[in-house]
Amino acid sequence: MSVEELYSQATSVALKQHPKQTDKEIRYGTAGFRTKADMLDSIMYRMGLLAVLRSKIKQGASIGVMITASHNPQPDNGVKLVDPQGEMLEAAWEAIATDLVNVSDAELGQKLKSIVESKGIQWSNPAHTVVGRDTRPSSPALLRAVLDGIAALKGEVVDLGIVSTPIVHYVVTCINSNGAYGQASEEGYYKKLTDAFKKLRPEPTNGNYQPAVKFDGANGCGADFVKVQQRPAEGMTLAPHARCVSVDGDADRIIYFYVDDNEKFHMLDGDRIATLVAGYLRELLEASGLQLDLGLVQTAYANGSSTKYITEQLHVPVACTPTGVKHLHHRAVDFDIGVYFEANGHGTVVFSSAAQRKIAEAGADPSLSESQRAAAGRLRDVMDVINQTVGDAISDMLLVETVLHARGWSIADWSAAYSDLPNRQLKVSVKCDEKLKRVIEAEFGDRWIELTADQALTAVESILRKASNPAREKEKFHKLNQQPALEECSDMITVDQEMVRQHAQNDGTYQLLKQRIEGDTWPGSCSNEDRTVVTCVYVLQDRTVLTCVYVLQDRTVVTCVYVLQDAEQKAALIAVLDDDWTRIVDFGLQLPADADLDSVLEAMQKYLRRQRNVIVDRMDFTARLQQPGESIDEPSGTEDVVRVYAEAETRTAADQLAYQVAEVLYRYAGGVGPKPTPPQ
Repeated sequence: MSVEELYSQATSVALKQHPKQTDKEIRYGTAGFRTKADMLDSIMYRMGLLAVLRSKIKQGASIGVMITASHNPQPDNGVKLVDPQGEMLEAAWEAIATDLVNVSDAELGQKLKSIVESKGIQWSNPAHTVVGRDTRPSSPALLRAVLDGIAALKGEVVDLGIVSTPIVHYVVTCINSNGAYGQASEEGYYKKLTDAFKKLRPEPTNGNYQPAVKFDGANGCGADFVKVQQRPAEGMTLAPHARCVSVDGDADRIIYFYVDDNEKFHMLDGDRIATLVAGYLRELLEASGLQLDLGLVQTAYANGSSTKYITEQLHVPVACTPTGVKHLHHRAVDFDIGVYFEANGHGTVVFSSAAQRKIAEAGADPSLSESQRAAAGRLRDVMDVINQTVGDAISDMLLVETVLHARGWSIADWSAAYSDLPNRQLKVSVKCDEKLKRVIEAEFGDRWIELTADQALTAVESILRKASNPAREKEKFHKLNQQPALEECSDMITVDQEMVRQHAQNDGTYQLLKQRIEGDTWPGSCSNEDRTVVTCVYVLQDRTVLTCVYVLQDRTVVTCVYVLQDAEQKAALIAVLDDDWTRIVDFGLQLPADADLDSVLEAMQKYLRRQRNVIVDRMDFTARLQQPGESIDEPSGTEDVVRVYAEAETRTAADQLAYQVAEVLYRYAGGVGPKPTPPQ
C-alpha cells in the first residue's frame, strides 16, 4: 500500500468509525489531552496515528500511549504519549498533537502528509508502540480507538492492559535500551523495584522505624485530596503516629501523612520527600568519596522552609522551574544526580550516564576503603529502587521507606527535620469571561515568582531562549538604555503593545503608555477610569524595566522584570503584595549603574525579609487564562480551576491570605459553583 493510500485509509477510518464529535478546540498540555470521555474517541484515534509517526521519526523506537485521567472524576478520561527514553512528549510535538486532533475529518489525510513532509519522516522506518490504560469504564472503548489509529498506519503495538502510568514509561525505556534498564514487562517492573528494596534492608526494623504503612490507593480521593484539603483521605481511621500514604489515580505522585497524639494532622508532601532523599544521597556520596554534582529542583509551590533547609542545613544547591513535571525533569538532568519533586508529590531522581558508571566502578574499586565501596554499592542499589523515567508513587514510596529504615526514623522523626511555613492551597472554579480580560504574565506563563538567585536566572533564561540571536538581544538592551522610546521596544514587547491596542479605549491610555515610557519615573501602579486592562512598559535611564500592569476592577496586579544594563543572562523578577490586599505593587531598587545580579538579589531579599508578613510569593492565580470556556489550569485537565497557594507566619494568616485571593478570583474570574468559604 502506498503512502497516499495510507493517508486515504486513515481518513476513511476516521470518517466511518471515529468521527470528530465537536469543533471545540482542545490542547495537548502537561496531562496530555484530558476531557469528558464521550468526547475523546476521535482524539484517541488520532493519537494512535501520531504515535506511529513519532516512532518513525525516532527510527522505530517504541512510543508509549497511556489512557488515563488520573485523579479526575470518573466521567473524564485522557491520553498522553511517552517518548523513547520514558520522558514526556517533546514540547514541539505537543503543538503537532494539538493541530492533528483539531483538524476536520476531511482534512486529516492532508494534515498527516504535512507532518510527514515538514518533519522529514522516513516512511520506510518501522513503528512500535506500547499502550496502557487505567480502570475507568470508558478506557476499553478508547483503547480500541487508539489501536485503530495505530493499525491504520501499519504500526506495531504491545498492549499492557491495565497498568499505572509509570509502568508504561518504564516498559518504553526498557524496550528502547534493549533491556539495559530492566525487563520490559509489568512483572519486570515489580521485580526490579522489589529486589533492590529487599537488598537494602536485610532486617525489617531499625531504631524507631517500623515496617507498617497504611496505604490509600486513590480510593475516591487520593494524593490530590490530601494535599489540597490537608486532612486524611475519607474513610481512613488513623492511629496516632501510624505512617500513611496516598497516591493519585495513575500512581505517579504520593503524599505521606500522620496524626499525632493530639490528633493533629501532619502532611509530608513532595518538599519533604525531596529533602529526605537529597539529604540521604548526599550522605552516601560523602561516604563513598564520589565527586558528583547533586542538585534539587523545585517549583514555585515549594514551601520556603524546605528550600532554606536543603540549602543551609544540607548544603545541596536548589534550582527552581515553572510548574509542570517536564520543566523539573529537564532541569534535573543538568546535574549528575538530580532530585526533583513538585510539592504535590510528583517526582523522582535522575542519574546521568557518567554518574551511573562512576557509582558502579566505585563499588568494585580496590583502591577505595571497604566502607567507601559499601556506600557506593548501596548507592547503586538505591538507583535500582528509583524509576528514573517519571514520577512513580510506588517507586517513591519504596525509596522513602528505604531512607527512613536506614536512618532508623519514625514518621514523626522525619517530620521534625524542619518546620514548614504554614500554608494553604485552594482551588477556585471559574469560567473565563470578559470580567477578567487577562491574568497572565506574558513571558512566564503559569509560573509565579520565587526569590532566589537560581529562580531569577531561570526566569530570565526563559526570555533569552526565545531570542534567535542572543548577541543582538544584548545589543538591544544597550540601545534601549541609551535611547528609551516605544519604537525601540517594539521587538521585545509585541504582545504587550497588542494588548494595549486591543484593550485601550479612547481615554488616553495609549498616550499615557508613551509618556510613561519616555519618562524616567517609577510609578507605583497604573490604572484608568473605565478599568480596562492596561499594559505598561517602563524604560529607566540606567535600567530596562518591562512591567505588565493589569487593572481588574478594584484590584491591580503588577509584575516586573528587571534587566541589568550589562547583563545578557541576568535579571530579577519579583512581585510584592501590599498590606491591605487591594493590589499587588512593584517597587524599584536604587542601585548604582554597575550593580551586578548578586547585588540586586541581596537588596530584594533584604526588602522581602522585612515584608515577610505581607508577602505571598508563590501563587498560581496568574496561571493560564485562555479564551472563554477553556481550561486555565493545565495540570487539572478538564477542571476550569485556578490554584491559589499562600504562605504566612501562622496557619490563620495563611488560611486568610489564600481565602482573600480565592475570593477575588471568584468575583473577577467568573466564579462558578460554591463561593470560597472564609476560614473558621
